[in-house]
Amino acid sequence: MEVEAVMEEAIERSDRPPSEEWKRHAHEMIRRTALRLPQLTSEDVWETGLIPPDNGSPDGDALGPAMRRAKTAGFIEPTGKTTTETNRPQRHKNPKRIWRSLIYRGYWNDV
Repeated sequence: MEVEAVMEEAIERSDRPPSEEWKRHAHEMIRRTALRLPQLTSEDVWETGLIPPDNGSPDGDALGPAMRRAKTAGFIEPTGKTTTETNRPQRHKNPKRIWRSLIYRGYWNDV
């Protein structure tokens, strides 16, 4: 029964949306990444300092909607290309969209 309880908890957790605080954090990490890189993927956002969502999947599946919100905010746009490169084994080399930064400066700072 313990395996079933663990599976049920994981399903329930993945069905909860992340908090507004995490959404703001993700938005800022995407902005910083877009300032620093001319093209980016979700992997680059993780490397910038994204923390795992406080609800939902710990693998960061909530980052997809956050990337779409960053597109709406004018930070990024899709290039039409994907990559399977990843340093995170939990992503199993799944395809990731490559985004073009619309705010690229080659750096970011906290000011």
